[in-house]
Amino acid sequence: MEFKNFSPSLLRFAIEVELQNTDSPEAASMIAMAKLKEDPKYYNTRYGFVEPMRKAQDAQSPLQKLLDGNARFAEGKSQNKNVSIVQRKEVSKGQKPIAAIIDCSDSRVAPELIFDQGLGSLFVIRSAGNVINGIEIGSLEYAVDELNIKLILVLGHTGCGAVKAAFEAHKLDTKDKELSDIIKKIKPAVEYAKGITNNTETVLAIAAHKNAQMVKQDILKHEFVKDKVTVISGLYDIVTGIVTTDAEKMTKAKKLIFRKFYDEKFKKYRYKRVK
Repeated sequence: MEFKNFSPSLLRFAIEVELQNTDSPEAASMIAMAKLKEDPKYYNTRYGFVEPMRKAQDAQSPLQKLLDGNARFAEGKSQNKNVSIVQRKEVSKGQKPIAAIIDCSDSRVAPELIFDQGLGSLFVIRSAGNVINGIEIGSLEYAVDELNIKLILVLGHTGCGAVKAAFEAHKLDTKDKELSDIIKKIKPAVEYAKGITNNTETVLAIAAHKNAQMVKQDILKHEFVKDKVTVISGLYDIVTGIVTTDAEKMTKAKKLIFRKFYDEKFKKYRYKRVK
């Protein structure tokens, strides 16, 4: 049974459940898929998962539009054909993107495709390892002040070459200052991941996730986003095609099912099902 047999909302839920027992999004994804293949109703019966019923206004939110588009993409049912001559003429008059995406330059991670969006829908800033500096921050400020952007998503991804370069920095000849700058930005995320596990594949997955979170925190330090914009981080799985975001853990449905608590034995936060 392939992952396409399961809805993206179920897969996201399952991955988030398994993330309570591992810090690796990639490992959580593999564990979730293994359990679903053995028992497709595993997360329904054990954790009370039900397909979400969204209100009409929720479906119109920028984040929900992105998640809905990603669901179509992950299922192989992309439908956005908003690249017509008519649309091209329309956006030539001005742009009204629904969100700004800080994304990696990796050719496999194209936001317009991943989120099934058309011309003029996304304000995209791409760099290796989705790192930011003055130029990227200036671009975001323009998006917020001039385009009235209300959502910024920092999107990392599994299989990131920039994260791998930071992990293997000791092997690389980084005489070029520009490449060294990218590695220095990502290195703290790699060191964080190394402190959790010594498995290379898991380290890279954790580091990609942590790096996106660190970039989000850097953005939140700037005045132009305060009280104006929602800033979230996310991770794109290049195998399943699914994007998971930190915002999804705060939905009302999840709060009814799980309660966060500190596990003294393992010295980490976990989630307990609320009956």
